[in-house]
Amino acid sequence: MSQKRSLRNVRLTKDFHYRYLGLWVMITVALMLASNTVLFLWIHEHFLGVDNIVSDLHTTYIELKNWVLFGLLVESIAFAIGIVALAKLTAHRIAGPYIQLQKTFDAIRDGKLDARLHFREYDNLDHVAKSFADMMDALSKSKRDV
Repeated sequence: MSQKRSLRNVRLTKDFHYRYLGLWVMITVALMLASNTVLFLWIHEHFLGVDNIVSDLHTTYIELKNWVLFGLLVESIAFAIGIVALAKLTAHRIAGPYIQLQKTFDAIRDGKLDARLHFREYDNLDHVAKSFADMMDALSKSKRDV
C-alpha cells in the first residue's frame, strides 16, 4: 500500500509540474516576445536608411543586427532554463502540501483518527496544521464521549 501511495505522489507531482510549466512558458514567451520586439524595433529605427549613406555603416548595422539576433538566442535559452526551474519550484511548493493533505485524509478515512498534518517549515501552513489538529482532537473527544 505504501508503494501504491508513493507512485500516486509521483503522478500528482508530475501533474503539478506540467500545469505550472505551461503557465510559466506562456508568461515567459509573452515577455520574451515583447522585449525582443521592442529591442529589434529600436535598433531597426536607429539604423533605418543607413545603407544609402555609407557602406561601412551598413556593414556595422549588419554586424550589430547579427549580434542582437545572437543575444536573443542566448536570452531565449536562458529563459527556457529559467522556465523549467520556476515551474519545478512552483509545482514542488504546491504539490507538497497537497500530497500531505491527501495522505492525512486517506489515513483518517482508513480509521486512524490520530493522524495529523505535518507541513514543511517553509510552507508556512502551521496555522492550518494546528487548526486541523484541534479539530481532530475535538472529534476524537466527542467520539470517546459517545
